[in-house]
Amino acid sequence: MRAVSWFVAIIPSAAKYHEVERMLPQPPSSQPTETALLELRDVSFAYAAKRAWSLRDTRRKGGTVEQISLALGQQQAVALVGESGSGKSTIGRIVLGLVEPWRGQILIDGEDVTHLDRRKRRDLQRVVQLIFQNPLDALNPRMRLLDQVAEPAASLLQVEWPEARQIAAEAMNAVGLPSSTFIRYPAEISGGQAQRAVIARAITVKPKLLVCDEPVSALDVSVQAQIINLLSELNRNLGVALLFITHDLRLVPYLCERGIVLNHGRIVEAGATQDLFRSPASTYLKALLNAVPGHKGYAAAPVNEGALGP
Repeated sequence: MRAVSWFVAIIPSAAKYHEVERMLPQPPSSQPTETALLELRDVSFAYAAKRAWSLRDTRRKGGTVEQISLALGQQQAVALVGESGSGKSTIGRIVLGLVEPWRGQILIDGEDVTHLDRRKRRDLQRVVQLIFQNPLDALNPRMRLLDQVAEPAASLLQVEWPEARQIAAEAMNAVGLPSSTFIRYPAEISGGQAQRAVIARAITVKPKLLVCDEPVSALDVSVQAQIINLLSELNRNLGVALLFITHDLRLVPYLCERGIVLNHGRIVEAGATQDLFRSPASTYLKALLNAVPGHKGYAAAPVNEGALGP
């Protein structure tokens, strides 16, 4: 079976993403899966900064996380929410193997990946991929889109370049990018199309988990719902698990079945999204929800893109 067949499940619905009035998906089921794809056990980390007059490392407050324990099941979508500086992105970097925790353990598919050498970290990239906040920062401005999307397949799957380009073309079609974009450069496409290209590049290696770090915050409101829908399609139809990092609580109910709330690097609340939104237990989450314009509890039905506006 050719590798490109993995994308067939979402190709029929690709044209939907061009609709201006695309509806957001139904809220997902809150039933957790039994087998954990990702586990963090008592993980702590802080960025270190050296003072000019000292060889001694000192902790820096920004990005610090303390005693983080969480689990994400196979094919599950989980949100990490909190204000800027709460440690959300740091947890994402830990999961991706970009930084090592000072304490604790990281398991993916039951395998300890806390301390990896260069080769094993490369292998991890086939399992876990990152969706960036600003897609234009993730793309090479001097390289055509098709070739950029093909790079992970050529490098990580170790296929010949013609096959890598074919995989890339299938992935780009699957995420709603027309063939006319294949030969374009990043400056010649919209922000929404650029984010689709980033997502297409990530799924060429058939990852089990996408770490989505504020994936729509740099996009126009009219485009945000389309990208949320695309991520939902990947989760539901391809079985790709999502770790959705966001400060925008409006997006969470439409994509994630479970949520984890962070404050100052610690988990203050976690549970099914319905429960978190309907009956928040912590004062911190209540304050966050009260700051959301028009918040009336968990959304039981889809809304159109206008609902994401201010």
